[in-house]
Amino acid sequence: MKISTYAFLTGLLLSTAAHAAPTITITPTVITNNYVGSFQLTISNLSSPGAQVRVDRFLDANSNGVISAYYWPGQSFFVTDGQEPTVGGVRNSNMPGDDDGQTNGVIVTHVPYPTPDLTLSHISGQYIYQVKDLGNNESATALMQVQQQVQPQGVQGKVFTSVGNPLGAATVVLSQQNGNNGFGAVTDTNGNFLIYAPPGQYNLLMVFTGEIANGAQFTVNSNAFTTINLTNTPSDGTIISGTVTDSVSGMGLPGILISGQTQNGQFVYKATRMDGTYTLEVNSNNWNVQLNTPGAILGYDRTPNNSLSINASSGSVSNVDFQLIKGNALIWGTVFTAPDYAPAVSVLMDASDASNSVFSGVGITDQYGNYSVAIVAGHDSIAPDNSSLSGFQGTGNAFFTTTNDQAFEINWLLQPITSSISGIAKDNLGNVLSNITVIADPTGDTSGSENISVQTATDGAFSFAVGPGTWNIFLECHAALNNDLISPQLTENLTNNQNLGGVILIAQRETTTIFGKVTDSGTPLVGVNMFANAGSSGINYVSGCVNTDSNGNYSIPVFPALWSVGGNYPGMTNETGVVTGATSVELNFVLGSPPSAPTLSSPILSGGRVQFQVNGNSGQEYLVEASTNLASGWQAISTNYGSFSFTNAVGGNRAQFYRVVTAP
Repeated sequence: MKISTYAFLTGLLLSTAAHAAPTITITPTVITNNYVGSFQLTISNLSSPGAQVRVDRFLDANSNGVISAYYWPGQSFFVTDGQEPTVGGVRNSNMPGDDDGQTNGVIVTHVPYPTPDLTLSHISGQYIYQVKDLGNNESATALMQVQQQVQPQGVQGKVFTSVGNPLGAATVVLSQQNGNNGFGAVTDTNGNFLIYAPPGQYNLLMVFTGEIANGAQFTVNSNAFTTINLTNTPSDGTIISGTVTDSVSGMGLPGILISGQTQNGQFVYKATRMDGTYTLEVNSNNWNVQLNTPGAILGYDRTPNNSLSINASSGSVSNVDFQLIKGNALIWGTVFTAPDYAPAVSVLMDASDASNSVFSGVGITDQYGNYSVAIVAGHDSIAPDNSSLSGFQGTGNAFFTTTNDQAFEINWLLQPITSSISGIAKDNLGNVLSNITVIADPTGDTSGSENISVQTATDGAFSFAVGPGTWNIFLECHAALNNDLISPQLTENLTNNQNLGGVILIAQRETTTIFGKVTDSGTPLVGVNMFANAGSSGINYVSGCVNTDSNGNYSIPVFPALWSVGGNYPGMTNETGVVTGATSVELNFVLGSPPSAPTLSSPILSGGRVQFQVNGNSGQEYLVEASTNLASGWQAISTNYGSFSFTNAVGGNRAQFYRVVTAP
């Protein structure tokens, strides 16, 4: 009996120990939102040596230390005991790992702050970090405070429910209109908020579950606080839902921020759940749904199709899915500023494949100027994001080639801004374009990460502080689209310490559209970014920021000209269309389908030469063959692509026949 009882008690104790909860401590427990560095999580009492944990961060809006059902994780990542995330022997600094160098049932990990999700990182408040041991599903929590850096300017106000009651425990977010940075705070029990921020142009909105934010645009001026009150719109029960997954394994990815926006400035935000699913509570409307978080803390990159046009005007829409692609190579290095080689801190580094058709990744420099970005191996490029620089600019994209599991080092020296470009923006009717975004982008910047954006004044005036080089000046495409404008692309060359003034940017007013459908083997392609270019009076005009909808349809604003239209989908080739007056032009793009038979038209015999028009598919090669008896003896005499005009000398034999066949 004693032996049996001892065996039973021993088994009970072992069973209890196997299901013990982990413990978590955070050092430091309080930081300010201008802090640059990392904080340490120590996770002990794991289920076994080598166990993996998932860490989720929640903004504790009501500050009670409990994860409420409506909280969503603003950050999620995985750490395995005894493992560090390395590629080619170089540490990926965006991803937390076990830094104690031992497989011992204890994880000591350093979480970088801020992450490339700058706005999310800079929201002040109490945070709950939850760690779950994936070996036994036991969890533990710890608290951390992010406080605001006090500044002499910002925004203050009060938020209300749709029926006019003050709304406490709501998150108010202040984001740059033209950039990736922002700040935020949580309202008190009376709905009051105060957000400190540097001078600049911002969007202000309030995020609360079940409600739609009505954004406000304004300028934070030096040494002044702007007062703005906010009232959201309740959702009407319409739902947009989907999943964010690994592009290869299909595994759902947690903590990925998804946003929805209407053309009239309504917003919703939500992060994916633990299984990668998300739900946006919206209203009956057309919504642009976008994958916001780059996934750097998980080692992922965005794919090109990270923004979808969703028509929810007739009810809820499901299966609005996105994919992230796992990085299999690494770009890393250090960013300095000239002339003293000081470390450049909190600079966003944007990487992509050279054609911008496979992935886009992002990293951020730490307090020593060091960075790393997970990338997809191949022909790639990287550049500093100018929106995260202050008083400096990059030197153009760096191009390089990597192979699987290779780490490639590129260091940067940022140059001080010494020059300027100023001018005025108008439309072709002579009206000044006030409060509209104008962009200056150095030539050779294929990723767009080096562009600088400003807002025009009430008289249409704009001014850029830039460095020497060749710059393209144009309206930001969403701003142009929302104002029925087609922007020119002006090119200006600047030398060091040159202040170029008198630049006049004249945008054309939309008179009609080029529309159509994009399909692949009969299937509509959703979320293809479409663009159109035209030359007029020696100036190049660009129209775009248009994505195909859920049926593959698109519509691009244009004015009378010869337009070249294309999209960012692999295999698409540009089509041309002539626009006259207010008559719309239809251009459809058919990919992956067998080419239709070519046709011949407009035959002419003149001066001993025969001429006719071949009408074929763009990008398809055709053979022109001739025969003297129609039945046999066909010989290829010319090859060409798409639609073209054919001319051939007939000679003395007038009994000659022609046909066109698709090249093998």
